[in-house]
Amino acid sequence: MNLSSLNPKLTSLPRISYGSRVRPARDWVVLVVSTIVLLAGLAVFATWEYLEGAKADPILNLPTTSNTISPEALKETEALFAERAAEAQRFQSEYQFVDPSL
Repeated sequence: MNLSSLNPKLTSLPRISYGSRVRPARDWVVLVVSTIVLLAGLAVFATWEYLEGAKADPILNLPTTSNTISPEALKETEALFAERAAEAQRFQSEYQFVDPSL
């Protein structure tokens, strides 16, 4: 590969230059200020996004209901707990499990 023919093409590209003097203090100030501005923008955006999400939360928009419990739901719940207690008793006495490691 002939690199000498590539050299004139690379030198014709525009270059970014600092000028005659390099000033690292200026570069650090630009970096720190742009970072602070970016973080502040992200914080503002996150706050706005949170508030918009809170406005659209369906849980907050539910109508208030009374705290009465229907007798049918109470009976269903008691039957479910009785069924689970019976099943727990069956696990302790009726069901047998074989340990495959023995």
